[in-house]
Amino acid sequence: MLLSLLQSPEAQERNQLAWLAFGGGPRTCIGYKFAMNEIKTVLATLWQHYDFALDTSRTAVPPVLRPGITLGYRDGVHFKVTVRQ
Repeated sequence: MLLSLLQSPEAQERNQLAWLAFGGGPRTCIGYKFAMNEIKTVLATLWQHYDFALDTSRTAVPPVLRPGITLGYRDGVHFKVTVRQ
């Protein structure tokens, strides 16, 4: 509410997702769906060959969020990776 009072009328009419790097809503990046399918394929392949365990010596439990333009974790999330037998 307060933010809308501080914005110009032109800014209020502008699409609220226009500032995102890859867009949102009707302006979503053309490669978005391909990228999402590609990451699913890569993760499924990795999980078939490796075991992942949270490294609690380097990662807070629960991990602490770091808000910003993109959402992340304050000190990252570290895993111990071992090859499946």
